[in-house]
Amino acid sequence: MHSLLDPAHAVEQAVQAGLAAGALLACVESVGFAAGLVSQTIDYLNTRVQFGVPLSTFQALRHRLVEMYVAYENTYGMTRQMVLSHNASPQSLKDILTAKLYMNHVSRQVGETAIQLHGGMGMTTETQAARLAVRAITSAFDWGDNAQCLDWLVARNLAEAA
Repeated sequence: MHSLLDPAHAVEQAVQAGLAAGALLACVESVGFAAGLVSQTIDYLNTRVQFGVPLSTFQALRHRLVEMYVAYENTYGMTRQMVLSHNASPQSLKDILTAKLYMNHVSRQVGETAIQLHGGMGMTTETQAARLAVRAITSAFDWGDNAQCLDWLVARNLAEAA
């Protein structure tokens, strides 16, 4: 009945539900990119030999890989929780947009680290990891880049305050 009296409200709810679904799916995709990059980087460091030993024996490279893995685990847990409890409430949209903002940062960090651990961009253009890293980095622009997420969050906070 409410939507019959105020069609603009129904449209706004539909737009918010679509934005929430798209941003949530972008978060899921980012987690998948991170998982693939962690797995491929582990394989690469275990098989690539330098100075007669696998790269995985170098402590500095292992630390970078652990940072990638921790970022993946954090985003996985956050995204899994959002998917399991997803609803179209305004609070859910705020949570999803906040997570998307964080995912934008993590996707870029994991992608760039994977490129570096595979030897840098010039040496990895033909590998699957390089293509996946580029997609992970550019996924930050799907369903809201940093500026858009911040604009949407500010608009929602102002609407709640009014």
